[in-house]
Amino acid sequence: MAVTKKKLKQASLEELQKENHGESIVIRQREYPIIDIIDGDKEHLPTIVPELAGNKPPDPRAYAVLEQRILRDGVVEPLVAAYIGGQLVLLDGHMRLDIIIKHRIKQFKIVVVELPSIEAARWWTVEQTYSYRHLNQFVRTEFALDAMPRYQELAAENRKLAGKYKGNIKKLKTVFKPIDCLEEIGKSAKASKTIVSAVRYILKNGRPDEIQQCRTGETKIGTMHQRIQDRIRITDEWKKKTNGANDDVVFENPKAGEYYNQVIQGDCLRVIKGMYLDGINNIDLVITSPPYFGASKDYGPDHKDFSCYDEYLHFLAEFIYLCQRVGNDGMRICIIIDAMNRQNPKDGEDYKYPVTHDLVRIVHELNAKNSDCDLRYLGEFHWYKNHSGGKNTLGSFSPMKPVIRNDGESILVWIKGQKEFQNIDEKLAVATCENPDHLLTKQEYMEYTLGTWSIQPNADKYRHPAKFPAEIPHRLIKLLSFPGQVVLDPMCGSGVTLKAARDLGRKFIGIDQNASFCQMSKDRLDGIRRKEEAA
Repeated sequence: MAVTKKKLKQASLEELQKENHGESIVIRQREYPIIDIIDGDKEHLPTIVPELAGNKPPDPRAYAVLEQRILRDGVVEPLVAAYIGGQLVLLDGHMRLDIIIKHRIKQFKIVVVELPSIEAARWWTVEQTYSYRHLNQFVRTEFALDAMPRYQELAAENRKLAGKYKGNIKKLKTVFKPIDCLEEIGKSAKASKTIVSAVRYILKNGRPDEIQQCRTGETKIGTMHQRIQDRIRITDEWKKKTNGANDDVVFENPKAGEYYNQVIQGDCLRVIKGMYLDGINNIDLVITSPPYFGASKDYGPDHKDFSCYDEYLHFLAEFIYLCQRVGNDGMRICIIIDAMNRQNPKDGEDYKYPVTHDLVRIVHELNAKNSDCDLRYLGEFHWYKNHSGGKNTLGSFSPMKPVIRNDGESILVWIKGQKEFQNIDEKLAVATCENPDHLLTKQEYMEYTLGTWSIQPNADKYRHPAKFPAEIPHRLIKLLSFPGQVVLDPMCGSGVTLKAARDLGRKFIGIDQNASFCQMSKDRLDGIRRKEEAA
């Protein structure tokens, strides 16, 4: 029977399930009824099947304590079994059954529950039994993760059901609850999603001794997770997999003098000087994130770390000065950067390099020293990442050695000369814009002009060591430029800013000294072109 939109709005989850022959809409805890309680018989013991025989070796100490208790008090806790395939299969009580056989104990009970299959029995064992035992968080989560395949199967069924109802109801979320596998595992293990994810990582990447340390509680989950991450990240295999900076790539630059909608390999200072000499003076918006001082990021063989903080500031000053030379009055310069930890500070030194404050200061000095420089500080956005990063030391959890945990970065904005653009007619730019999605709406203006942007960092397939989410350049481009204007990213990396500019109807220029990163940017942009051609 067809389900109408009106009926869907009124139907309960149970009605929807019944009408769709039991298809799952929300994950449910399956409760199987007890069908019998029988007296144990040493001649006809429950069958032990490999799938349910226990995935982890028993704790010798726990076994010894249980054995002493059974010899003193008898088998107080019954075994649990189910009739599956014509035989009585043991679900819970493998250590108790071993002690029963070892000491030839005659009196014990068996609780029989109704289960349809071994797969259902395995799920029951994980969810119903191991979840309430007195185990540490790592072991509980390890047991609960055995149910992951089943949750993934249910999640796939629910996604299929969501697609089925997509055309019938707009507000599908009112009756449909997607399954978050990690969250459901966490409920079974009484752990957060973060802990579940960390345990999965440890089980996948940890050495046997490291996993055992977590099982015994010798090492905390977070500590071991970080330790394994740090160990893996220094390997050449991991670097090659996650960072393309050292790939053997030959990048072909555009013809001399071609800049617009191009990616150019070269030192950004030299390329921008060449742009100025070639008469480029119409850059409207600069968006970039320079390499962070002392951040130990691998930007490839052509990158040279700065010898000291003052050298780093000198580079930023020259870079900003050159950028403003190729821009119109009204051009905007956006620098994504943040304060950085000082390594082993000496007496009298700050614990952090106050980069954001120093940048504002050195731009004032640029204005004072150079008659052709008139950059005015507009303000700062705080990019709140919704987490404090993975390498921030928490200190001693006391006032003895306090830390300020970094949960975001700064986006500093300067404007050249007057706040208004001097080279564009706003009414004409709006009237001639062919795609209204390229224009800033009132709602976006109200949201984007707030000083704090809550944007979750996200990963994509491009292997760059310091990517920022596409939402950042998307907002900056919409808020600070008009369609048809020119966006420059002098350290374009994998091309996130360039893609955002192209998506929003702006021209772009991308520069990076690393050939592999330039190729990433080009591949990202070529992917857009292919989609447009296919459409």
